[in-house]
Amino acid sequence: MVDRVKGRVNRNFWLNQLPAFAWAAMIFLLSSFPTYRFPRVEIPGADKMVHVGLFFGLAFFTERALRLQNRVFPWAEHSILLAVVLSFLYGLLDETHQMFVPTRAADIVDAAADLGGGLLFALVAFAFRSSRKQTAS
Repeated sequence: MVDRVKGRVNRNFWLNQLPAFAWAAMIFLLSSFPTYRFPRVEIPGADKMVHVGLFFGLAFFTERALRLQNRVFPWAEHSILLAVVLSFLYGLLDETHQMFVPTRAADIVDAAADLGGGLLFALVAFAFRSSRKQTAS
């Protein structure tokens, strides 16, 4: 398979996709545990920072998966935006999932932190791409 965007050979679809699927599975697994299974942290907002970090990672791996495969070629140009949207939708799904886990509940502030992680990734990714374009020219 040839990646039509960069002209690189895409030899292993799963090697490119597996990190995003594994990261999403890790988030699902972590949100399947009741809250008493996690250590209590006395730092205000620490749980929201965990959400930001987890969904920054999900957006990162999702964007990489989209960019490195040729099946979504029309979307490859917009892989950052699509990664943010997909990671936020996964965050909403995760919040819904938590309604069925003992001692957990869906929380709109957690969903906002999930979106914040995706948006932070987009900000970093756009800045990185912009700096790479400037050094290339």
